[in-house]
Amino acid sequence: MTNATSQTCDEFSIPFVELRCLTTSEEVRRLCLELGLDAATSSQSETATFKTSTENEVESNRIDSHIAHIRRKLGSSVDRLRAALSDSNSWLQIYTLSWSRSPSTGPSLDAESLQWLAALDLEFTIAVLFESASGDWILRVHRQANVHHEESGINRECLRPHCSPPRLIPMDVDYPSADGTFAAIHFEADHIDVDEMNSLFGREHCIFHNKGDLLDDTSGFFWKCDYDTWQLKSEPAVDSLDLRHHVDWLEAQITPRLSKLREIANRPSARKLVVRCYWWSTEGHGGPALWPKQLLWLSQSNLPCEFRFYFSTDGRNDFRVSMKAKN
Repeated sequence: MTNATSQTCDEFSIPFVELRCLTTSEEVRRLCLELGLDAATSSQSETATFKTSTENEVESNRIDSHIAHIRRKLGSSVDRLRAALSDSNSWLQIYTLSWSRSPSTGPSLDAESLQWLAALDLEFTIAVLFESASGDWILRVHRQANVHHEESGINRECLRPHCSPPRLIPMDVDYPSADGTFAAIHFEADHIDVDEMNSLFGREHCIFHNKGDLLDDTSGFFWKCDYDTWQLKSEPAVDSLDLRHHVDWLEAQITPRLSKLREIANRPSARKLVVRCYWWSTEGHGGPALWPKQLLWLSQSNLPCEFRFYFSTDGRNDFRVSMKAKN
């Protein structure tokens, strides 16, 4: 069974991935400089930002390749950084920039990358820029953009009291840059026993398509199912624009049934079992975030994670009709 989709086409590109350390600790500042991280803020700033980037060092559209490069650059020194951060007012973040030229495209994370990210107890953020019909990159500032981290330091509104430990991007049902989102377990096989899947998960939040069905992703793009396809979706069960709420719901549904699901996915007819995260942009940029909690579950479940990004310049961002079969 093939789990992850290798997307190396020109529909999207990843110019760089950055590991960022934001800190108010003098000890962590000195360690970052000792480890060779670049200072991205003035030395006089209350909150200092240090980073290491794959820009101009990795030519690949796979996030996994960029993360592997950062792992090689830091080596075992990342353990020292993680230990220092645990007792200080500091944060680690992996920031990824993705340029999307068409809907329903996006990067994937394999299990090895997820395990490394989860072990670092960091936040994972994807910033996606969409190309307009004129060929320009859409760079409009979305509403409440100031709640996100800027290069000049941390906006303290991000560190709300209910976040423990404090995070750069708190969970928010009204996630500013999202027009819609949901997460799904996506399973493809030559043949899927729908009755068996229904007995395992019920019918309410599941959809099934036969091989050959024609699907519409709401952006005017159609494609035909190459295999029987089954999904367990968090939408509309979860009423939130924050992807993390949807992944948490998926975890609660999947974890008690994971061993049986793996048994089904290991049959000879199985083709793919992944987590898919669907995300619609309000303004043509922005992107979802995942906390260590979600990264840890994905890594422990050994489930690759694929992202699908959407944006419509004519306002057709109705995510609730996604993945409907066409008659």
